[in-house]
Amino acid sequence: MIIDLEKENMNISEALFIAQPYDTILLENKTYEEVVIIDKPHLTFKGKEKTKISFDLWAGKVDIKTGKKLGTTGSAVVKVLETANNTTFDSITFENSHVKQFVDNGEQAVAFKTSASFTLIKNCKFISFQDTLYIDNGYMNLVMDSYIEGDIDFIFGSADCLFLNVEAAAKTTKELSYYTAPSTLAQNRYGFVFMNSKFYQLNETKSYIGRPWYPSGSPSPIIPKLKIVDCQLNGNIDLNYLKMRETNPNYHRLSFYNSKLNDKQINNTDNLDYHEYKEEVLKYFGIN
Repeated sequence: MIIDLEKENMNISEALFIAQPYDTILLENKTYEEVVIIDKPHLTFKGKEKTKISFDLWAGKVDIKTGKKLGTTGSAVVKVLETANNTTFDSITFENSHVKQFVDNGEQAVAFKTSASFTLIKNCKFISFQDTLYIDNGYMNLVMDSYIEGDIDFIFGSADCLFLNVEAAAKTTKELSYYTAPSTLAQNRYGFVFMNSKFYQLNETKSYIGRPWYPSGSPSPIIPKLKIVDCQLNGNIDLNYLKMRETNPNYHRLSFYNSKLNDKQINNTDNLDYHEYKEEVLKYFGIN
């Protein structure tokens, strides 16, 4: 079934209430100011040129329903739950509109979080400051032909995910910026793999490619994994991982293959065939 929000005069949450697996939800060419929680599998969300889902949330904000402060996950504008495998998003901007105040304890403001597997995201934009895009728990996820903007750890999580033909744009007005913070579950083989993608800066500050994240209380062992393949990096970008905390362990995997930093070749290798992984992911989603 196709649920056209303009014809049905619905918001996204209302459409989700009636949606069934394999339905397609057509969004209007406007901004939806709502928090969206997706718990049903096999749904497709298709937007238009100016379709945006936006809300002002941040970790530390008091939830008026519970009286408790939100955590990182609670700050997410769009949440795809573990029950919502095989969800597709096309041509949508996801924005956490929180204006960063630079408080001491951080201001995580997630625009989009998925805890599912087989998530396909294409032609989308993700905009926030800290913790913009949270790809967690699952495997066989694909983000392609998309734009991701933030400052601190703005692409992070424990999942396997292929980022294909994406732009990662670092911005900051006070601190250093960090593109990634993988916390890959040990049973996940690949972690975050960027291929044919661009990393650059929106202002003249130093950026780091990332820092491995070892979340406290994780039910599974963590081995952060990040691979940069056939990518172009431009600007004042340091390719070294930094520790989030001095007590963090040193086991993680960071490698570069056939990529360039300011047109200088950067290359080291591991024993995984990432082009084979790319073909496996594209085949699953039926993309030639």
